[in-house]
Amino acid sequence: MNAELRHLAQTAWPEERKALAESADRFLNDTFLFNDPWDMEQCRIPVEFSGPIDWEYRPADDPEWTYMLARQSYVLLLARQAVLTGDKKYAGKIAYFIEDFIDHVPLTDAARALTWRTLDAGIRAANWLSAWELLDQCGMAPTRILDKMKESLRVHINYLLEEDTPFCRLSNWGIIGNSGMYQAAIFLGDEAAMLETEKRVADEVSIQVDPDGWHWEQSPMYHAEVLVGLLRIVRLARRAGRELPAIIPETAHAMCLAVARSAKPDHHQFMQSDSDDTDVRDLLTQGAILFLDPALKFHGNSTPDFESLFWINESELAAFCALEAKPLPLLSSHEHSGNFYLRTGWTETDSCLRLHSGYMGSGHGHADQLHVDLCALGKDVLVDSGRYTYVDKPIRLQLKDAPAHNTFTLDGRSFTDCTETWAYGEISLPLRGGAYSRNGWSFAEAGHLGYLRLKDPAVCRRYAIQAGPCIAFVMDVVNGRGPHSCEGFFHFKKEALRLESDRAVYDADGVVTEVFYPGRQAKAETAPVSPHYNTLYDSSVLLLSSTHEGSFSVPTVFVSQTGKAAGASVEELPVTHVKSGRVLNAREARAFRVSAFGDHWDILFCFEDSAGDYDLLAAGDVNGHGRVIASHGGIQTTLAW
Repeated sequence: MNAELRHLAQTAWPEERKALAESADRFLNDTFLFNDPWDMEQCRIPVEFSGPIDWEYRPADDPEWTYMLARQSYVLLLARQAVLTGDKKYAGKIAYFIEDFIDHVPLTDAARALTWRTLDAGIRAANWLSAWELLDQCGMAPTRILDKMKESLRVHINYLLEEDTPFCRLSNWGIIGNSGMYQAAIFLGDEAAMLETEKRVADEVSIQVDPDGWHWEQSPMYHAEVLVGLLRIVRLARRAGRELPAIIPETAHAMCLAVARSAKPDHHQFMQSDSDDTDVRDLLTQGAILFLDPALKFHGNSTPDFESLFWINESELAAFCALEAKPLPLLSSHEHSGNFYLRTGWTETDSCLRLHSGYMGSGHGHADQLHVDLCALGKDVLVDSGRYTYVDKPIRLQLKDAPAHNTFTLDGRSFTDCTETWAYGEISLPLRGGAYSRNGWSFAEAGHLGYLRLKDPAVCRRYAIQAGPCIAFVMDVVNGRGPHSCEGFFHFKKEALRLESDRAVYDADGVVTEVFYPGRQAKAETAPVSPHYNTLYDSSVLLLSSTHEGSFSVPTVFVSQTGKAAGASVEELPVTHVKSGRVLNAREARAFRVSAFGDHWDILFCFEDSAGDYDLLAAGDVNGHGRVIASHGGIQTTLAW
């Protein structure tokens, strides 16, 4: 790390620099707190060892803490602090941690389930060697443990080579663990292990990453962890002058773009499935450095992120600084994974409505078909409830179940059965959706077949519409014959919801959102939200209910304004068949006018296909043909045909 990069780390990233110093000093004193933004299972309570380290120590009932201990991410943090300060005490502590683990935690059958899981073994090898490289560059590498570390790395490689299981081929464990093995193989000059790793990872990405660039487990956080492993492999191969199978860098690049397309206005990832609320700009910046992609630079940081400063070289830095940043298109339609992002812009004060209906995505998936997130004017309004823990107990299942998401159920039953931490009963089959954007309107639709198992089967669909920065419209459509109750759930970021005569009002973070739900009963309660692993708080949830006979639809409208309520209103409009003059019933079509800011927006929904030459429909300012037609400011737009 040269003087220029060291200066950037000290001046451009003061908060990260301060956090690093605090963490390094804690670890220096054998106090373990895993609160780095990308720690997979963060904790908030420090654990101090006054004597020897108990490598199998398990606080409370969660072994995830023990896994974090075994990964030894702290040796890399200590190495960074050593490089920035020049203080050899941090390098000495790294040697202690590595040697103590080698001496006291041999690979045994029992250890494979706790301290030597393949995932953690690969991460540990990568942390050791990334720390070693930094120390070696500044002449502080603890060479007295080099032979012992090499011997242990050989054990790591042989172990990971043996564990080429179907689980590893499909799970995030495979790519993450193999990326650590690749780093160890390059360090030891093991050509056979390098070739085998390249072959395995090429196979794994071909299986695990869909054409949208999404990792199949449907968790933005584990998508990011896999991406970190792939970026490491790309970087290491370049440094070693090796040519990777093309699918590896191509997939890593595609995964970076998927992260960019899916970020919230505040640059954080959505808490989809098992994920935390984490800033993704560092990942995008690393991708921009490696792939020289203008879009990744635009959506990342304008300067190298704090972590990249510890591995970027001078030529990469110059190329990155010369790279012109350019944004991606606003509409992000990920049809394979079932993730749709309806945006009004790429600034931190823009709005985004996200609709999800896709494949379950392994044990990390949640019962979240037709879930929506809403960021209004840059602020989180509707959020996913998060994950909190992996321990098999009631709160784990509660946060995975449908009522913990912004979706709806029928007859008080979930469309997917979450039975254990990593297991399910019947799983809802999603109906592939799509998205479209034009004239200031963005539209997405999707559905699922989770209620075909009911005595009176039903098919569920959801339409999501973003009309400019202030209005979001959600229409739920159920096609069936029997009687059904419908339960709607909308979880808000904070406990700041109140009910008024015909609406709910959410007032938080400087944005006021009015929520309209014509024809339904409403309750405002609290429910748990977990923005990070091991963090839980109560927040507002809006519970909506109604009963119906046969096919039906239920609308929900969100109108947001900075500082105060917009004083909006929602009116249902009659829908007329233009040729005959007949007024259609609610099972055939419905239309609504949203009035706010001295203006109005009309939206017509047609629930039946029409094939006649004169089947034009009219409602308010709308007069046209299609399944979803919108009108604003004298301009009519068909959103779905």
